Amino acid sequence: MTTRNRNGAAAPDLDPTDDPRLSHAPEGPLSRPPAGSLPLPRLLGQMLLAELRPAEHLKSAARMEEIRALVRERGVGGFHLSGGDVFETPALLASLQQVSPFPLLVAADFESDLAPPIRGITVFPSNLAVGATRSEDLARLKGLVTAAEARALGIHLLLGPVADCPLDPRNPAHDTRAFGEDPALVARLAVAFAQGCREKGVLACARHFPGMGDATSDTPLDLPTLHAAPDRLRAADLLPFSELIRTGVDAVLTGPLRVDAIDRRYPASLSPAVVTDLLRRELGFTGLALADVAPPGGLAGAFLPEEAPILAAAAGNDALLVPSRPGQALAAMEGAVRSGRLPEAAIRASAQRLLEIKSRLNLRASARPEVVERLVGTRDHLAAAQRVADASITLVKDAGLLPVLPHRYTPLIELRVADEGAPGNREVFGEELRRRFGILTTLRVATGQDTTPALLRLKETIRSKPKAVLVVGLFARAANRGGNPLDPALAAFLQSAMRAVPASVVVSFGSPHVLRQIPEAPAFVCGYADGEATQRAAGRVLCGDLAPAGKLPVTLTPEYRIGHGLT
Repeated sequence: MTTRNRNGAAAPDLDPTDDPRLSHAPEGPLSRPPAGSLPLPRLLGQMLLAELRPAEHLKSAARMEEIRALVRERGVGGFHLSGGDVFETPALLASLQQVSPFPLLVAADFESDLAPPIRGITVFPSNLAVGATRSEDLARLKGLVTAAEARALGIHLLLGPVADCPLDPRNPAHDTRAFGEDPALVARLAVAFAQGCREKGVLACARHFPGMGDATSDTPLDLPTLHAAPDRLRAADLLPFSELIRTGVDAVLTGPLRVDAIDRRYPASLSPAVVTDLLRRELGFTGLALADVAPPGGLAGAFLPEEAPILAAAAGNDALLVPSRPGQALAAMEGAVRSGRLPEAAIRASAQRLLEIKSRLNLRASARPEVVERLVGTRDHLAAAQRVADASITLVKDAGLLPVLPHRYTPLIELRVADEGAPGNREVFGEELRRRFGILTTLRVATGQDTTPALLRLKETIRSKPKAVLVVGLFARAANRGGNPLDPALAAFLQSAMRAVPASVVVSFGSPHVLRQIPEAPAFVCGYADGEATQRAAGRVLCGDLAPAGKLPVTLTPEYRIGHGLT
């Protein structure tokens, strides 16, 4: 196979597991991890993955010195990376590896449904889009490319796949990061994604154990609560995690939720009953157990910043994602060990597990800019993302409007709904429509603003274009969530717009659940993501250049259930 770089030039096929500069062979000095001889502060330091935001930290010499001090003096085990671009990020990570007494483990969340974690990487459609394809091959392909680019940048641990099976649309996990609601489907695709990661020498991390299932929360500040009975928990929520563990997943991230069937006092990430009894003993997991000790919402409000790390370590977690004040967390944990509240033997066992995992990987390997240029965001990788997008587009309902062809509908009006001021992708969807129709009238509506002027503009436009077709593109970030994704005023505006233009097609570039709020849509298409590949595929489906092949990975209404999709 020939790899094409960003400029399209042919280059030898490279990936981080083959290139000697990015080897993940054992480092040698760590082949016998010295956890037993490390002093207590260093042991505790290995358990922490501190927050690292290159886009922010590189702007401040003082902030960078704080980060270096965490590495040199506190001996943190690694970082949880967020932000930056494909050139500044590897340079920063390489400089930190050079000053660290132990190799640093770098983790990143590449599964965000809001924005790519690092500018310049290949952006794949969401996991929900992969669920719509039902293809293990495409799930593995996403894992392969994502892991190859992560490794090239100096990242060793991907905080994914999401292995939740959300059933209730109100579920906070019912966003586009989940593969779907069917446990068997989620298990197949999550295992395939993790396999792709493993083939490229990157650790995969199943989340959010023991699964979000029918978890709900009363407000965004409350901890979600999983109400499943024990038999439902084991038959459904745990199935993807059991399969991932059986097939050798490297890490598991416990979830910030209460599980009534197991522990009504502590959330899963702080519960010995979940981490030690269920994950370790019952399911036999021997890999890395991680906890996010201060995620947004209920966990941060229910426990003091210095208390959550102690409880997470006591529960049996090996590594803690610490968004802020890692020094405070270390001091609190050391005090807990000295007082006997945290057993030192358990801390040493966690540090040993971490160092053994580090010994399997060449964590100090750093990417050179010319290697990043040839491995990240390449034409081949972009083509892989397009393959996933092309197979995911789902036609849920159609009143005979599709395909929208120039000889059938003239002119075309695009109504683009997006967040005001939000960084977005190129408007590829509109470009595809314009390519076929030549002339395209585009109206824009910003979420959160008064929609009355927009409706007046639309009615004024169609007075002169009575045979127009209206294509609504929903790009609002809120539309990526479950529940009722759309603001009620916006949903009402869209209903009025479709009544004004009976020939209307709605394309959701986020959650498919928006259909429940705009049931009058004559035609409804699901894209599940707003990246350029998805926009291009959706535009081609509307114009008849691509057949819709996706099937709903979740149930929307009694009429439109999981597995439904018109062709």
